[in-house]
Amino acid sequence: GFGYNANFLHKKGAKIWGIDASPYLIDIAKEKYYNLSQNFSVGNVEKLPFKNNFFDIIISKYVLHFLNRPDSAFKEFFRCLKNHGILIIFVHHPISNLFLKKHKNYFKKEKIRVCTLKKIDTVQFTHPLTDYLSEYFLNHFDIKCFEEGQGSNRLFTQIKIPEYLLIKAVKRKK
Repeated sequence: GFGYNANFLHKKGAKIWGIDASPYLIDIAKEKYYNLSQNFSVGNVEKLPFKNNFFDIIISKYVLHFLNRPDSAFKEFFRCLKNHGILIIFVHHPISNLFLKKHKNYFKKEKIRVCTLKKIDTVQFTHPLTDYLSEYFLNHFDIKCFEEGQGSNRLFTQIKIPEYLLIKAVKRKK
């Protein structure tokens, strides 16, 4: 993304790396947080450019809904996290996606075209909760926190449904 969270964590003493599929967003992050620019790169969460057991913590914020199969990222997170490393995931809540879908079938996977910042036209996938709490995920990570929230989007606060899902998990020892 824009690098805001990476900069916040860096100021708290963390050594950070930021990856985004969008060159546009990486350019913004590099310009805004010049001191961290060497740590920001365009990349693919399904094929991370890091060694095995590299990270203590991985934060995936609003990324997984862009993937057809979140397990592809979970496998990379597992590979790149140290034993007992922490994984923090933020995704759009599966229920909130019902309001964006053409067909109101919670279980039917659909591609949704989304334009963000009026400059980035992307496709995201709708996912039921079982895509995020998949067999792979549950066999490789222990859930420590599971939270649903509304955020600040007026649509979701007016109709009283969750907008986001937060999962904090720990990598199981190999």
